Amino acid sequence: MDEIDDEGLRDDPDYLKKDTPYKVKYIFMMYLNLVGHPKVAEIEASQIEKLRISWATTKNFVDCDIFVMRHMEMYMGNHTSAWDYGFPKDKRAKKTKCSLLRKKYTYKLLTCDINRHKDRVLKEANDLDNETNK
Repeated sequence: MDEIDDEGLRDDPDYLKKDTPYKVKYIFMMYLNLVGHPKVAEIEASQIEKLRISWATTKNFVDCDIFVMRHMEMYMGNHTSAWDYGFPKDKRAKKTKCSLLRKKYTYKLLTCDINRHKDRVLKEANDLDNETNK
């Protein structure tokens, strides 16, 4: 029997019919059970709650990676009411912010010391810059 809460999230015994948050929780619970985590029962009993975010989007599937990266960058364990990641509500301003963050994260990933290809990436970028400035 399907269980639909008042937030519009669907849980279902059939994995394929679950909404994404329930699938994530299901897989996470499988992992916690596998490693014998001491709080597995407590976490499993917790309810999924849909958070209302003022800057949330419903059709922007392109920038979901940027939203996740910003969340990982800014989250400090604070309550959801204190989440302010600097995303404007205005669609155009949000797109500009996402574009800037995409450049920032790309630069940091490509030039971090743990990147084995860092030197090659920088050389190719420098060569491209020299080529375009001719």
